[in-house]
Amino acid sequence: MMIHSNEIKLHKVYFWERSFLAATILLFIWLTGFSWSTIGQSSQTGLKVVLINVNHGDSILLQSSKGENVLIDAGYPDSGTLDYLKQHKINHLNMLVATHGHEDHIGGIPEVLRSIKVDKFIENGQVLDSTYYLELEKALKETGVYRKTVKTGDRIPFGDLTFEVWNPSKARPDVVNNNSIVLFLEVGKVRFLFTGDIEKPIEERLIKSNRNLHMDILKVAHHAGNTSSSSAFLEAIKPSVAVYSASNFFPGFPDEDILDRLRLAGAKVYGTNFNGNITITTDGHTFIVTPEKGEPLIPFN
Repeated sequence: MMIHSNEIKLHKVYFWERSFLAATILLFIWLTGFSWSTIGQSSQTGLKVVLINVNHGDSILLQSSKGENVLIDAGYPDSGTLDYLKQHKINHLNMLVATHGHEDHIGGIPEVLRSIKVDKFIENGQVLDSTYYLELEKALKETGVYRKTVKTGDRIPFGDLTFEVWNPSKARPDVVNNNSIVLFLEVGKVRFLFTGDIEKPIEERLIKSNRNLHMDILKVAHHAGNTSSSSAFLEAIKPSVAVYSASNFFPGFPDEDILDRLRLAGAKVYGTNFNGNITITTDGHTFIVTPEKGEPLIPFN
């Protein structure tokens, strides 16, 4: 059978169109999914951290590429933590951390405990006489979750990763914010510090601890209020990225001077009040910050 030259040209055009389409699809897959999918196949455990937008309060989800899930705090009751977990089909938490007993951190924990399987509950050991704390105690007893009180120097396994506890040395009865559990986490070369609501006295203690305080990602303490984030502390931390959780309805949280101080320290600043949910992914070598909306405040220097 004779094939005319016009037919050959059409076949060539069709071949190149199909090749171009296939290449485009492969490029899209690489750009959108390659980094996270390959992390799970490598020897280095990767991590995804999400600051869930719960307005004024903290709620932070950590997911390793090996499949472990940790939740740090859960905001006020019905503030969105449980909804987020359900929307993302998270039905198991390896660990749930209550940094301290204030309602904007523990208020949403009882509903999580009653709805999702939790293996371990981490606390600082301080007992409070508040409605929110009593409800938390009730939920813990109902569910029978294993409880562990931690202190400075403890190490908490997180799959192939390990949290180091940097505060409190011992929970004091006369303070609450400064009893916050502070967690340091190193993923390969990428360093995270989760600070709860610590204030300047604990920051000063950390500065004097002779630890390597330089961090890639700092979870800003106390919703970027002016009780925390001293110039000396930020000079020691030198964060590349600072993230905080706050609303636009609590005056002073965030504090404009503190946001400027973070920028002067060289950090890109993301906040849930401006950026919605904030997602950080790392393969242990580099990291990417993806806000739900908007852009960060850029450093001054």
